[in-house]
Amino acid sequence: LAILAAALTLALMGTALAEAFLPGTLCGWFSRQWEESTGREPDAEQVVSVERLTQSVGVSDTDSGVTVTLDSITLGDSSLWMLVKLDGDITAKKKPELFHFEDVDLTFNTAPDSVMTPSSFGYGFDYMGVTEDGKLSMLINYSVTLSGEDTLFSGYAAELRLGALMYSDSVAVAGSWALPFALDAVQEEALTLDSA
Repeated sequence: LAILAAALTLALMGTALAEAFLPGTLCGWFSRQWEESTGREPDAEQVVSVERLTQSVGVSDTDSGVTVTLDSITLGDSSLWMLVKLDGDITAKKKPELFHFEDVDLTFNTAPDSVMTPSSFGYGFDYMGVTEDGKLSMLINYSVTLSGEDTLFSGYAAELRLGALMYSDSVAVAGSWALPFALDAVQEEALTLDSA
């Protein structure tokens, strides 16, 4: 099963972004990516699909003077895009895109991969910088290899754990943050593209 909304598929064709202010929401980020990939705005059906697959979270944790908030999550069949925003005692740096977390760990109440494929999951930072709401933000992508009827659309309780906020190769904040959340189950739907 490889069902993923067309908006998500094309939005991720190019994830390296220039240093610029970007939308402060996941739906805005995917719309911007769509425009950069295709040269046109997403149509109403694509916007509705992304909105339907995006869930507000709003859970926060504070350590070492920095509050990390898991703002929202966009759900794919085998991927999650998690928008994380930071507030607090973060030393100003010239290049906010050099911030990242040294440790990222996502655990589920029930493993989404029922066959427990070795090395079947991975993480990436699709965006690091300042969003239009003025907050240092990161878009963390989690993807897992699933087989059979396994899907992240089933709904899970989970926890995102982050450790050591880094600036390039140096520790900017030696903290750790735990962000528990629940993913609502989503009805799977297949969207088709007229052209890729």
